[in-house]
Amino acid sequence: MYQPDDPRLAIIHKYLVRAAETEIALPSLFKATLKTLWPYTASERNVDYKPDRTSVTYCKPTPKQIDAHDDAVAMVVEKLADPIDRQIVWAVAQSAAFRDRGPKWRKLAQKFKGMGKGYPKYEKALKSRYEQALFRIYCLQNTTGV
Repeated sequence: MYQPDDPRLAIIHKYLVRAAETEIALPSLFKATLKTLWPYTASERNVDYKPDRTSVTYCKPTPKQIDAHDDAVAMVVEKLADPIDRQIVWAVAQSAAFRDRGPKWRKLAQKFKGMGKGYPKYEKALKSRYEQALFRIYCLQNTTGV
């Protein structure tokens, strides 16, 4: 599991990951309805078309989780001036959501490869830039809160 080296940054990282998990659990804006060619099969009691495996379902987010999600998004938008840093922070949080092993650094490094001047091409550089963005959030949060 990925943890930033600084324990103060680990708290912010976990907060952002929980917000990303809440975002994933929110209902979608566009609900596509499923249309079937067999309208009468649902009424038959002896026929079961369910798959053998059960699908994993997540609970709907609570109002407290939704408020925390809103606060996390506002925190990222207000504290980070660079839009690329905002995208990195939120992409890493979404990549780490519901994963025990942490974010998918290689895919994220490929995704952000060509963005911005002198953008890092390797995973270590992406981790470093992510932790620098978390540190900026931490510093600005503590200076404005006093």
